[in-house]
Amino acid sequence: MEHELIQRSSEELLVVFSPINIPKGKFGFSRFFAKEKRNVLFFNCENTWYVDCIQEIEKIVESVLNDLNPKNVVFYGASMGGYAAARIGGQYPQYPSYLFGPELELYIPGSLSDKNASIKQHNVDISCFEHLDFSNTVVLFGIYEPIDLKQYQISLNLDFFATIPVKSPHAVHEELYYRDLISPMSKSLTCLDFLKNMPKNFIEKQQLAGFSEIFYELFFLAKPENQQQDIAFLKEIKHPSAYWILIKLALKWKNKDLLRYVEHELEIYFSECSEGFSMPKKFHKQISNVKKQI
Repeated sequence: MEHELIQRSSEELLVVFSPINIPKGKFGFSRFFAKEKRNVLFFNCENTWYVDCIQEIEKIVESVLNDLNPKNVVFYGASMGGYAAARIGGQYPQYPSYLFGPELELYIPGSLSDKNASIKQHNVDISCFEHLDFSNTVVLFGIYEPIDLKQYQISLNLDFFATIPVKSPHAVHEELYYRDLISPMSKSLTCLDFLKNMPKNFIEKQQLAGFSEIFYELFFLAKPENQQQDIAFLKEIKHPSAYWILIKLALKWKNKDLLRYVEHELEIYFSECSEGFSMPKKFHKQISNVKKQI
């Protein structure tokens, strides 16, 4: 685990936990906060999901808080970093924490923690830590991705200040960056300010929570013999969550016609049914990548 404190002439502190795949010596989101006026404390654990270094982080955070004595503190993290921000920020409920697409339950088959984390331990799910207080924590989930839809449902039992399903696949923070929304949201001094600074049409009102398990099964375990039945089922739903799965199945079964169908339906959906919120860039990237492969 590495950390770096960028000190500035400020009475505020931003604590930022890097997401996955940030190489040694670098810190996630550093470019977002290059012109930040607050003090910034960066952490990077290089894909261990922070489960092996939380105690070390706790000591560093406590030391920095004692040294700087900041008036305002924000804990901040996305994906893997969102997990760490929950583990640390939940110990300081007097300060707000902002989480973007965290895995609250680790090592679900097919998840990023299951694929990439180099250390696996028991009792590391957020629900295992009853001392954590999330009454001052906002968490966003891009529920177009099946794993994130599952994590969203898990979050509903953890008493967050707010848990919000949004119109995005997993890369929620990246989507906000593309739309120039990182600055106002990260500068929010309270959870209420954060919610006010988030565009209302970014919230996904059609949450499809009842589809969580079937979406997960179709995304990771779809069988060739059920191909036509599964495609027909997903087409009937007419929602980006279903279209995201169909993109995966188009690649799995090398189905160019299916990919063209999805591309067309997504254009219609985001022009007519998304309250003016344009298609997330990750859809464009994913469709382009699948086109090249098939």
